Amino acid sequence: MTYTLRDIVHVIDIAPDKAVARAAHEADKNGGDEYAFRLLRPLRGKLLYCTSPWSNLWCVASRNGNKMAVVLFNDSRGERQISLQVDAPNSNYFNGARRLSVHPRRDKQGLELVSNKLNLDKFSQKVSKFSQQLKLQGKSGTTLVFDIADGDNNTQTVTLTQHFAEGILMKVSPEQPLELSISLPSEELARADRTRLKVVLPDYNGQGTVDINGTTVALEEGKWTVRQDIDPSFLKTNTKLTFKTDEQAYGLWMVSIELIDTAVSGSM
Repeated sequence: MTYTLRDIVHVIDIAPDKAVARAAHEADKNGGDEYAFRLLRPLRGKLLYCTSPWSNLWCVASRNGNKMAVVLFNDSRGERQISLQVDAPNSNYFNGARRLSVHPRRDKQGLELVSNKLNLDKFSQKVSKFSQQLKLQGKSGTTLVFDIADGDNNTQTVTLTQHFAEGILMKVSPEQPLELSISLPSEELARADRTRLKVVLPDYNGQGTVDINGTTVALEEGKWTVRQDIDPSFLKTNTKLTFKTDEQAYGLWMVSIELIDTAVSGSM
């Protein structure tokens, strides 16, 4: 179950346009994948904007009619205390919430899906924000399901575009920095209120820097697909990137920049 749940949540988080291609199920033939899909069943409809302050805590959310789902996966090995805040879509409010988790059955003969009601603010009949401290075990996930009261379905749409540098399966070493360039559309760059560097790092331990059009920042530690917020003012339509290290060489398998516009009018 853990492998399937981890894989699906991660690919929806980092590459939602490619998630449909993920079709490997029941590799271990032990029935665990059934419970991964039961846990993910509420995640339907259209994706909602969802962020996490930690690279190893993944968050995806969706709205389907009057139901809203938020899925969290803790990819660290230890338990994590999570401060969660969920905002109801524009001009709406919550009138019910529950948390879904998967646990071993008491007879230890399999798994079971457990649903626990979450308490909304009892002093307010119209709750538009939900805040709670949650504990999540290492390498595990949970789903929160919210009932949305009648309200306005119009909302803002977040647009994200990804722009790639040429080259794959590259390497950075003390003797050989890596210079790349990325072309960014001027209109998209002007509208972006959030920008990210998105790279694939198979063996990186925090030993490098990246120069972005003359501004040098530390390349944050991470494994495999890593996203790092960067100041939009660092970027140009023809952005130059130079990756360096004074220590151990590391692989750099893909380099891209994401332009995010969080204020586009739209309808869900």
